[in-house]
Amino acid sequence: MVQLSLEGTRGSEKTLRPLEVPVSFRSGWPEDVEAGNVARLYARMAHDLREGTHLAPNFEDAVALHRVIAAIERSAETGASIALA
Repeated sequence: MVQLSLEGTRGSEKTLRPLEVPVSFRSGWPEDVEAGNVARLYARMAHDLREGTHLAPNFEDAVALHRVIAAIERSAETGASIALA
């Protein structure tokens, strides 16, 4: 696990450059990457339970992610493009 970074361009720029994530987006969460990720996930799950929303990842999301990972692995092994259904 590593701290993620965000890069992008503005206007007509062609070269990616680091974009600063506002401190307000990070405040109130643990500094440690793993603990912060778990805390945000639990907060999203709690929000879903309270509000009846579906913002937290679910089992189907995990299955879809594993299919993408498997396709990446097959593509790396064979050199072929793998279509996802």
